[in-house]
Amino acid sequence: MVFDRIGAGKRPVVPLSATTKRSLIWTPDASRAMALLGNTPDAIGQTWRLPIDPDRETYAQLVEIASEVAGRTVRASSRSSLTDRASESVSDENERVSRETPHRQAAAPSPSTRPCSTQSRADRLVSA
Repeated sequence: MVFDRIGAGKRPVVPLSATTKRSLIWTPDASRAMALLGNTPDAIGQTWRLPIDPDRETYAQLVEIASEVAGRTVRASSRSSLTDRASESVSDENERVSRETPHRQAAAPSPSTRPCSTQSRADRLVSA
């Protein structure tokens, strides 16, 4: 909705508030980490945090950066202000809960990591 549309020369649509800082993670990294955690018996019943970009940008900042990279002015459309207010409220609550909940930092998976005695398909994908 944002970057693909910018690449296609269209106006991006910001799905949530453009002014709330976001925690972004590359989908393949998240998929590998979830597969690893899902196949690690000791991980069950625990809360894990996946590594994310520590420079939490807002969508407005990301669109500004994309505008510089594209070499043209990009103006984004945003969802309704009601949606923005609701998402900011949820985001604020998520941040509060996150600060108050103990977490473990998920380490980057090692190619030699074998969480189970039998190697599952997900393990082979993670170690590939």
